[in-house]
Amino acid sequence: MHMSLYYNNLKQIAPIMTNVQTKRFKKLAPLAGIVMLLLAALVFSGVLSPRPQSSRMAAAALLPVKEASMPVKDATAGEPTTVPLGSGEASYYGPGLEGRPTASGETFDPTELTAAHRTLPFGTRLRVTNTENGRSVIVRVNDRGPYAKDRLIDLSEAAAGRIGMLDDGAVHVEIERMG
Repeated sequence: MHMSLYYNNLKQIAPIMTNVQTKRFKKLAPLAGIVMLLLAALVFSGVLSPRPQSSRMAAAALLPVKEASMPVKDATAGEPTTVPLGSGEASYYGPGLEGRPTASGETFDPTELTAAHRTLPFGTRLRVTNTENGRSVIVRVNDRGPYAKDRLIDLSEAAAGRIGMLDDGAVHVEIERMG
């Protein structure tokens, strides 16, 4: 008889408890929905995801480097800090491409001091030095390339002229990122 009394009480109490829980949930449902939306927004915005390596660091890691990539203060007073990025073959481009869009969306102008690089971020300023004659030029990356595997950088026709490579077509250069 004791069990049947318990069972009868349970049958009477269960609907009441369910009703109380349902009312609580209905009050909390809008709050739970808001919390879920905020979490989703944080995940999709990247706040709650691991931060990727900066594109500048990733680009520098892909370049061949002969020396340590430590910032070096030039001996000349007033010169900006530079970071050696490596050396290799440079070529130039420009004839026949004037007015066409670059990978950055700019219109190509062979009279500007610009360059194409495979990985460096657009807008990166580089000092490019012709190792054969010591002449250098500061260029801004605004395009992708070069597409020849043995080349490190493509310079605009104006930049190529500044370092004396128009007659050669391709020369060995050292590249430094301007700080």
